[in-house]
Amino acid sequence: MKEKKYNKECADSVIKSLGLDSKKIEKCMGDPNADSDNPVLKEEQDAQVGKGTRGDVTILPTLVVNNRQYRGALLKALCSGFEETTEPAVCLSGDVETNECMDKNGGCWQDKSSNITACKDTFRGRVCECPVVDGVQFKGDGYSSCEASGPGRCKVNNGGCWHETRDGHTFSACSDKGDGKCVCLCRYDCNTATEGKSAWTAVWVILIGLAMAAGGAYMVYKYRLRL
Repeated sequence: MKEKKYNKECADSVIKSLGLDSKKIEKCMGDPNADSDNPVLKEEQDAQVGKGTRGDVTILPTLVVNNRQYRGALLKALCSGFEETTEPAVCLSGDVETNECMDKNGGCWQDKSSNITACKDTFRGRVCECPVVDGVQFKGDGYSSCEASGPGRCKVNNGGCWHETRDGHTFSACSDKGDGKCVCLCRYDCNTATEGKSAWTAVWVILIGLAMAAGGAYMVYKYRLRL
């Protein structure tokens, strides 16, 4: 900060490196030096406040029904009228939901490598429900297992099937068609790579064992000759 490196030029370079549209960000932020309303924020506030005679509350999570605002305990009471997992967005806002998914993922299934979780916060608590990711539906109990299914499932961890990259080309046994089973490609043995690795591991173990046995036999032979 003393060297004045954290300026607008620095921010613009970071935004460009992230591949973001700097013009849209500037429009959202507005001019920090201008003494005027932010047009984007003003539009959002006007949409929430409305044009009626009711009071204006734009900070607390508020549900508007028949031009009346409901919040707090009354808001939770209205939200309880919805079936679980069908609540409107206002019932799942940060000030209303319980955030039970923050503690050990709520005991639900999760894939840490893909950052996918079956835990969903509600104002009642949490539910374990297999999610939909990039249009791909996961199926399972939501607690111990969730597997990608249907069209597009190969986009998520290759559908759990064998895959390998050779000469810049990726081969996979996953197919979006059929019953979702892993199918080997023509002229390609999907198990060959796995079995080959296991076979080589076994060979190395045997060779190391033989080398140790030979070394031990040599030591015994040499020791007996000295006696």
